[in-house]
Amino acid sequence: MPKFAHLFARLERLGLAEPRHCREPVPAPRGWLELAHDPQWVSAVLEQRLDREAIRRLGLPMTREIALRSQAAVGGTVLAARLALEHGFACNLAGGSHHAFADAGTGFCVFNDVAVASRLLIAENSVKRILIIDLDVHQG
Repeated sequence: MPKFAHLFARLERLGLAEPRHCREPVPAPRGWLELAHDPQWVSAVLEQRLDREAIRRLGLPMTREIALRSQAAVGGTVLAARLALEHGFACNLAGGSHHAFADAGTGFCVFNDVAVASRLLIAENSVKRILIIDLDVHQG
C-alpha cells in the first residue's frame, strides 16, 4: 500500500522519523489473534474461507496477501507498543484496524490490532491498564 510510504515520507520531511528507527514486525501468530478474536474467525481469515457476507462487511477480498498483511499489522502494533514502553514513543503506520469485531471484520479491518496488543501486554504483565483514545477522522 503506497499510503504508508507516503506517510513515512511526510514524517521524514517533518523531522519526526528516520529510516534507522524503522522496525519490521513479525506477523502475529494465531495465539495472539485469539486473545481478542473468535478462533473460528481467525481460522476463516488465515485459511481464506470467508463467505460472501463476511467479504461484503469487510470490504476487501480475502486473499493470502491480505491475511498476511493483517497479521503483520497486528504484529506491528504489538512491536510499537513494546517499543513505546521501552522508549516512551512509537507508532505503527499500518495499525489502527479497530473496527474489527471479535468474530468478524468490518470497514476494511480484519483484526483489531489495538485490542490484540492491549490484551497481549496485559497477559504478559507488561502493563496493568491501558487507555485507548480513538482520534481517527471519518469522512462522511
